[in-house]
Amino acid sequence: MIASGGGGKANYRYYRCTAGRGYLDHTRECNNRSCFRGDYVDDIAWSWIVSIFLNPEELETGYQLHQAQLYAQNEPVLQQLELAKELLSEHQEKLDRLLDLYLAGDIDREMLIDRKKRLENIVTSLKKEHDDLENG
Repeated sequence: MIASGGGGKANYRYYRCTAGRGYLDHTRECNNRSCFRGDYVDDIAWSWIVSIFLNPEELETGYQLHQAQLYAQNEPVLQQLELAKELLSEHQEKLDRLLDLYLAGDIDREMLIDRKKRLENIVTSLKKEHDDLENG
């Protein structure tokens, strides 16, 4: 934003884009060289904000639209998270059944150790994947 005026005239504030002009550390270019009187922009922006808050139905509709967009963006991750939970539960059950088989005498110790190690590696990997997905 810059100030302009002088010589007996009223001073007005102006808005302009500072990207690409070296004022701030911007990484993008902007070819917009227009300046807009601050009092006009402020009045328009404030009227728009007031109109939104005076119309709760429109505010609710906008909020619901925003929520739907967020869900759509996150849906693939949520699906992966659900799959990881299912696989984790499934492999944990296999680990429990394996111990039951050993205790019942249906498998020997070496087979128990081998399968247990493989299942524990899978469970550890799935837990890590689950945690990574959950923490974003």
